[in-house]
Amino acid sequence: MNRTLTAAELRAKLGGRRRAAFRARASREAGVLAPFFERDGELRLLLTKRSDKLKNHQGQISFPGGRRDEADEGLLATALRETEEEIGIPPGGVEVLGELDAVFTAVSNYTVYPVAGIIAQPANLRVNQHEIDEVLELRVADLLNPSNFRAEDWSSIHHRGYVYFFEVDRHIVWGLTAHILKTLFDEVVPGWNPKPEAQPRSQD
Repeated sequence: MNRTLTAAELRAKLGGRRRAAFRARASREAGVLAPFFERDGELRLLLTKRSDKLKNHQGQISFPGGRRDEADEGLLATALRETEEEIGIPPGGVEVLGELDAVFTAVSNYTVYPVAGIIAQPANLRVNQHEIDEVLELRVADLLNPSNFRAEDWSSIHHRGYVYFFEVDRHIVWGLTAHILKTLFDEVVPGWNPKPEAQPRSQD
């Protein structure tokens, strides 16, 4: 049976959640927002597809967010500021639920601090065309469908452990974003995809 998730369940599970203290030494910091909303009675997640013109992570699907500025009061402020700059949702339009655990990515030397929130149904978004090619609305029920999820073993001298992939509506969410999503789902939907058997790394 496929799992599902509601906004009420998110609030109950994540309301006021604080992340464990963590920062990789000498890493840069970034804040990202996982913005959920309801449409047609279903919970959905808003994600962005990065522009092919960007220097890093071109074309990848990610949460809105970015690098911390010195003027930011904290990583939550970073996530909300970057969300407004990228897709036009103001900080006041986000019901912040709680903090998710930080993740370090050695490839770019960033410690990324995610927060989860609820937004109104997106409409008339002001998309920064220099950074964002497309805004995606993915059904959470599809993300939780085990047939749309896989883990690949990328263990090597430069990487430890698995890389996760969600494939929905021909869109592939992978890497750091998928790692954050899996960690979130593991916490709020126990048993949604217990111990997936890792596949060898694909050669595509």
